[in-house]
Amino acid sequence: MKGLVKYVVSSMVFVHFAQVDKPVDLDYFDLREGLENTLIVTDNEIKQVAAVVKEFENVPLIRVDGSEINQAVLNLVLNAVDAIRLKDHRGVIHVKTFTDDDQVCF
Repeated sequence: MKGLVKYVVSSMVFVHFAQVDKPVDLDYFDLREGLENTLIVTDNEIKQVAAVVKEFENVPLIRVDGSEINQAVLNLVLNAVDAIRLKDHRGVIHVKTFTDDDQVCF
């Protein structure tokens, strides 16, 4: 599965670089939903090495390219899984949403 995920991620990166001139499609995005979906997609990788702790505050929708956020979160989660694999014990991946002044953060 890890090889397949890396292949898909590599393919997505290639497509992204190939479409540099493509206009950005901004829409309202539910960050919590995007994080949940990414954790579902990566569940098989995560459950082998770590527990997940979710701390989701209510945050407003944000106007972004949701696919870019999902891709960034996917990369962060897979990097965390790879780092935890290097340890001798199970790890914990913390995922948190919050607001800081007028910024939505994760």
